[in-house]
Amino acid sequence: MIKREITNNLQKMTEYYPVVSLTGPRQSGKSTLVKEAFPGYEYFNLEEKSLYFEALNNPEGFINNIKGKAIIDEAQLVPDLFSAIQVAVDKKQENGNFILSGSQNFLLSENITQSLAGRVGICELLPLNYYELYNSEYKTNINQFILHGGYPRLYVNKTPMSIHYRNYLRSYVKRDVEGYLRVRNSMDYERLISLLASNVGQLLNYKRLSNDLGVEINTVKSWISLLISSYIVYIVPSYSTNIRKRVIRTPKIYFYDTGLLCHLMRIHDETTLLHDEKYGLIFENFIMTEMVKSYFNSLQDHYLYFYRDSHGNEIDIVDITNPRNVVVAEVKSGMTMMNKYNKVLYKAEEELNIKQLKKQIIYNGDRNFDFDGTKVISAESFLLSNMNNLEKSLDMFSDDFLTEGRGLQGSQTREL
Repeated sequence: MIKREITNNLQKMTEYYPVVSLTGPRQSGKSTLVKEAFPGYEYFNLEEKSLYFEALNNPEGFINNIKGKAIIDEAQLVPDLFSAIQVAVDKKQENGNFILSGSQNFLLSENITQSLAGRVGICELLPLNYYELYNSEYKTNINQFILHGGYPRLYVNKTPMSIHYRNYLRSYVKRDVEGYLRVRNSMDYERLISLLASNVGQLLNYKRLSNDLGVEINTVKSWISLLISSYIVYIVPSYSTNIRKRVIRTPKIYFYDTGLLCHLMRIHDETTLLHDEKYGLIFENFIMTEMVKSYFNSLQDHYLYFYRDSHGNEIDIVDITNPRNVVVAEVKSGMTMMNKYNKVLYKAEEELNIKQLKKQIIYNGDRNFDFDGTKVISAESFLLSNMNNLEKSLDMFSDDFLTEGRGLQGSQTREL
């Protein structure tokens, strides 16, 4: 099994809550993880028809027949189970009784809100990140990881990319879309996913998407909401000094998995990837998503933005998760540092009205150095700095990190 960075935090959560939920996209490794992390728990998968009908017809009896601690996979398939679980945990008054996992976050969250509020610790598992794969037997390079994505089955089962993503999309549309939104024309929905891929890293224009698809704008919004809730895409808001305007301003669209993104863009090999006109945006998507994964694995809320002024000058990443340690970063797919990369960051403090910013340029080269007050960091050093476990994160701004070559690698990372 590939070691997942979230494991310790997931296990720790059972010390504080009677119920722990683990959601995430399909095939991100949730079932494998919960069975590995909690070997003493009885395991129930509600996708098994016999268990499903048993739980559906008698949810109270199903829960009451569980004598010890249990994992219930795809728990959202039987919404009435949540009320039965609430009654059971209130009687026991013990922590760590149930582990609930499921792929439909929009359903699971709704049921948790109604029945298990205050009784559940919520965790989310995204596909593998680069750090996890690099430190496994399936070690790869950055471009190959971007191309393949992070779904474990691609590596453990050696499933060909074209087969995996073709079937992933088909099963996703069939089950999640036709099953829950009752979309009359699933082809339009599939076209929407492809259109979003072609606009990755760009402003999300609902009106243009509506016109391109020939469907109502509210329909487009509801479909994108489903894609977000299903961990297919996510949006990054535009930063403004006015908190209200952050919600109003147009966000950017990104994909949680670059392998799926590349498949939708019909990029199937490294040469095509490197020569694609949107390689820079794909690389930006990759770095942004790795940051999102790091926060998810550390069970921390994150506040990531981009910034664009009225003249079109843009900063790729504004991370204000820690307001006392704000980081602004430019992401560049090139292998050579250029002076112009630092141009926008140079005026960032004045433009964003945030003092003492830490400025980064994350690029595809192999050296780390200081350039006019900005830390220039190779993407691989950035990704292998154990950033994916923020409780043990490496200080990217410490002097000893700024070394020649690829920086600290894998097991060489320093614990603070």
